[in-house]
Amino acid sequence: MKKLSKKLAFLIFLIIGIITVGAQDFSARDKMIIYSECLDLLDEYQRLVNGLSESGGKGFEQTVSTGESLIELFINRKVLIYNDLDPQHQLSEYYELETYTSNMVMWYPDGMQIQMDLKNAKTGDIRMHDEGLYSTDIMVNKRIQGNYLNKSFNSNTEELIFRIAFIGKNKKFDEYKIVGIRESKSAGFIDDNKALYKLKSIELTENDKEKILNGIKQVLNDYQRSLLMLGDPNEPDDEKDFYKDAFLRLFPDEQVRIFNDIEENPQRSIITVREYLDNYLGHYPEGIRNLAINIDSAEFGDIIPVNDDQFFSYVYADKFFSGKFQGKNIFRLSTNLVFKIILDKSNNMFTNFKIESIDRGGLDFYQSEEATEQAVIPGNTILTVNRRGFHFSPFVTAGYSEIVNKNLNALSLEKDYHQWGISYSFAFSGGVNVDYFPWNKLGIGTGLEYNRYSAVYSLDGRFEDKELYYDVNADPYYKRFDSEMDSIVTMSYLNIPLQLTYFTNKPDRKGFYIKSGIRFSLFLDGNYEYRGTQSFWGYYPNHDEPADSLLIPELGFYDKADHEGGSKAKKISISARFSVGLNIPTGYFSAIYFGPVLDLGISSISANDGNYYDIFGREHQQLPTHINYLGWEIGMRFY
Repeated sequence: MKKLSKKLAFLIFLIIGIITVGAQDFSARDKMIIYSECLDLLDEYQRLVNGLSESGGKGFEQTVSTGESLIELFINRKVLIYNDLDPQHQLSEYYELETYTSNMVMWYPDGMQIQMDLKNAKTGDIRMHDEGLYSTDIMVNKRIQGNYLNKSFNSNTEELIFRIAFIGKNKKFDEYKIVGIRESKSAGFIDDNKALYKLKSIELTENDKEKILNGIKQVLNDYQRSLLMLGDPNEPDDEKDFYKDAFLRLFPDEQVRIFNDIEENPQRSIITVREYLDNYLGHYPEGIRNLAINIDSAEFGDIIPVNDDQFFSYVYADKFFSGKFQGKNIFRLSTNLVFKIILDKSNNMFTNFKIESIDRGGLDFYQSEEATEQAVIPGNTILTVNRRGFHFSPFVTAGYSEIVNKNLNALSLEKDYHQWGISYSFAFSGGVNVDYFPWNKLGIGTGLEYNRYSAVYSLDGRFEDKELYYDVNADPYYKRFDSEMDSIVTMSYLNIPLQLTYFTNKPDRKGFYIKSGIRFSLFLDGNYEYRGTQSFWGYYPNHDEPADSLLIPELGFYDKADHEGGSKAKKISISARFSVGLNIPTGYFSAIYFGPVLDLGISSISANDGNYYDIFGREHQQLPTHINYLGWEIGMRFY
């Protein structure tokens, strides 16, 4: 409890890092990404808190597992959490995370449910605490419902501020962790410098850790010894010159800025190393009475890589100092200092240990105390990753099409004495869609698409017309048609769609899409290829063999073999398109999608405005011709 009270004494809101340099500029898209991830983290927090309450009836192991999952959302187990479990707020204001989770289970034996109003959450600025290390504050209303100690019902709604830290590198942001939770009306935020840097720490062998720890302790001992020798009035001047140089060599250069702990009410709390050394010697002409750094009880932070060869760490140590300021009044100071130590690695050796900064524990190094004491309540509306706006979607499809001539489909052997076979054939398309989404899940769009359709018409066998005809010589005969032929018809179109698109998922989640609409098609070209043979001849029942079978062109009979030609179609036609499939995000503002696609012709593509004539020359009413297509679509969506 004493340790907790000491931490609470350092409540600050704006600063949780040692070298915070203030709000950073992020693009609107960067902010969308960051805030979306923060809200996802809080949504998972809500799920696990509710799951922890429900796990009590599922056994001890399930409770432990859920509790550990909840703790994993935080930067460490010692994070301080506002105590919203006590409905009367009569107990401690803050608990460490492990204590908080234990209390949640013990104080609410019948379970507890929370509801977080994430849709109306507010945020503050995004702040940088070190290269690639950031944090932001999210304020959200949290409603609790549960029977506290089976005595009183807790239905409080608390306005809480979650501080969330994350790593950013090359415009990629990850490793989101909760650093602390406070009530919005609290005076400040729990300082947790040590925990914050765990996001960037690396794992080292015990041997390497020992090497680095020894090097850091040596630097601190040299710092303490140099100041003690310089503050000893009995030390010879030549020895003091030696320790001046030794003190300056502990820092990368003389312009390093450190905390001014040798003046009672300094005009500047931050001064350079050179100024510090000059003031130290000038302000205490009678020497120093007491100076000590409690290295044995110091706390050593994690090792943070700058690159493969450079690292840094933080040391949290108490410093005691007293001396007669300017030979008049005794000035005493006992404070906790934060030393940032940098070091190099070469050939598995750690060298060149230097003090890069010295800060007072709990205060921002680069901001005044007045600035750090102001508590800023997040008030900015959160705009998360969404689909609103224009989308650009290149795509391709491949499948099979059929060109359905209803006149051919209507023919039968019983009535028309012949029948065509029509089969699907390979088809493909490709193009670009441009959609506008006024809402997050529903959009309207158009685009430009090239389609190439094909179909195969087959006629195989001997077909005999039962009707008796007369030739130019008034000689009676029956029409006969021998065929072993396939006709491959291909058609190319340029399509302009008008379609609606609906997504079932959030932009950063897998889900399904549905697209439907109509397409206006412009006919580009078409052709056919005959492969095989056809013979149209006459059977004369009044003639003797072989004169009963005549194939004389002058009588209108003919032979055909392989040939090709152009196909005609209406210039403009209309079709409907339907597609459904899986949408998988590939980034915060892009996704790959794939699924089946179906095209159904609405208007006839036939350019023939007259009647239809079959192979025997029989006249039929012209019926429509449609193109149908079933394929597989794959595309990318950018927004």
